[in-house]
Amino acid sequence: MSAPECWLHGVHLPRGESWPRAWPGDFKPSSPDFLAESAERRYRLERILQRAATGQTLTSKSRSSSRWYGNFSGLKRPPGKASLCMNKEGIVWEAKNHYSALLIPMLLADVMFAPVDSKLVPPLVRAPEATHLILIAPRAAGGVRPSVWLLCTIADDCSLDHLIMSLSMRGAVRWDVRQCLHMAGDSLGQGSHGTIFAGMSLLPLHEEHRKLIPAKADVLNMNKVHNFARVAVKIWDKLDSAMVRREVGFLQQSAGHPNISALLGVYAAEVKTKSSVTWLLAMEHCTGSDLFSTIKADNLPLGFILEIQVGLSSALAHLHCLNIVHRDVKAENVVMQKERAVLIDFGIAAYRDDKEAMCAAIGSPGYAAPEIISPREGGYDELVDVFALGVLSYFMMFRALPFWGKTQDETLEKTELCEAEVPELHDERWRAVVSLVLRMMSKDSQDWVLVKECWV
Repeated sequence: MSAPECWLHGVHLPRGESWPRAWPGDFKPSSPDFLAESAERRYRLERILQRAATGQTLTSKSRSSSRWYGNFSGLKRPPGKASLCMNKEGIVWEAKNHYSALLIPMLLADVMFAPVDSKLVPPLVRAPEATHLILIAPRAAGGVRPSVWLLCTIADDCSLDHLIMSLSMRGAVRWDVRQCLHMAGDSLGQGSHGTIFAGMSLLPLHEEHRKLIPAKADVLNMNKVHNFARVAVKIWDKLDSAMVRREVGFLQQSAGHPNISALLGVYAAEVKTKSSVTWLLAMEHCTGSDLFSTIKADNLPLGFILEIQVGLSSALAHLHCLNIVHRDVKAENVVMQKERAVLIDFGIAAYRDDKEAMCAAIGSPGYAAPEIISPREGGYDELVDVFALGVLSYFMMFRALPFWGKTQDETLEKTELCEAEVPELHDERWRAVVSLVLRMMSKDSQDWVLVKECWV
């Protein structure tokens, strides 16, 4: 049985305890300088990491000094098999009794790393096996208290880079955006709550590396489907960590589907003129145009339309199984990667059981279902995505929106009536498809079909 290549620092496993716990820290849980979205948070975490990497007493205080260096007893590698593995949400602890649970959630947890300074080991003392330390600091949210975790690892540069990249793909926040991404100056467009820029990843993409923390089977490897070299970087236009957490959370949960944009990393960058930070989200950059431009450019053959419909139906079925409602399915939010349609922009998505969100009048006029335009008692559900997909399907077939009006009010009025005109069909093969699309856009939501039933 091989020893683990990544393990918890000894500070997390006090003697006599079998379940690890976060380092309690020497900062107050509610201290503004630690919890605020500012660069000070980064500096305090870096101090903790650097002191651990040089064998000093752990602290986040800037003026703390220590005469003692080179105490690396907490870096000792435990015997036996690895106790850490990863799922979509973060790092899981697997106890000896086979019980396992999420230990370190990655969603907006800060992550940084440093080499162990083994030159500080005192004479006649054995050097630590660990070559690097990784600090992960989950932020307070939804009952999760702010905490600090330290991982020890034996890693070459390539394997370490891949581990940090895999943590950020699960929603962890990096502070080294300049070392990871190169962004072009021209904007690709405006998304929900931010501007999108094209860029290139500077991170290693080859697969020849050791997996320092094994991944559970529920994490799909989509390297052969998604393009991880070209990135689309969304820069949020305002400092709102709750908004960032929500959108990144949806991408984290839906990861692994070929028709949903892949999350490649989350970054925070210090604003030089202020003490605050800017949030950046790196996603797969699909090199084709959005579906709106594709439709406007030329008539689409039926086979191509059906392929797009099947892909988007599969993406929405995946989201609905995760209790996620996109709420903004439209041509502008579908981009093409060769012939693969990819659903993007989760800026106004919501969970099905969020009663307040599922009563909100939100979405894009012309695509938003009647239940969204005039919310009923009890709100709406995931079938509003089916309605929007029906509108998009009609748009692909006839190159016009079914409920278009000269003004927004007229568009909304026509949508509530759900009276779509069907042009004369010259190909009998279209009739069955048109019949299903009209059913998806029926005025009575009871006539709608589940998205997984649309194109089977």
